[in-house]
Amino acid sequence: MLQFLLALGILIGLLYVMYIFVRRRVPFAFSKDVQVLQKHYIDRNTSIVLVKVLDEYYYLLVSHSSCSVLKKLSEQEISRIEAKESFSKVFFKKLSKMQERDREDRE
Repeated sequence: MLQFLLALGILIGLLYVMYIFVRRRVPFAFSKDVQVLQKHYIDRNTSIVLVKVLDEYYYLLVSHSSCSVLKKLSEQEISRIEAKESFSKVFFKKLSKMQERDREDRE
């Protein structure tokens, strides 16, 4: 039993050290300046990605070995994208309204 706990502790320690090492080596992955907003797969290794870089939006064609800019969005296109709400936001708004109506009906 003692050997098992010791081995488990060593394993957890190694995993924690690896986590810290990877986090320091890949700081860009946690950046808020670059956001992937949408991703549509065309093929197994090819997709079109909507990316927000600071205040600019781009459509990128991403494949296994390359990435190219398809289009930089205009101000009008950006306003349409920012005005759209995601399905989950709309769904949960409707759900909360339905729950409020149910509560009012019960009272």
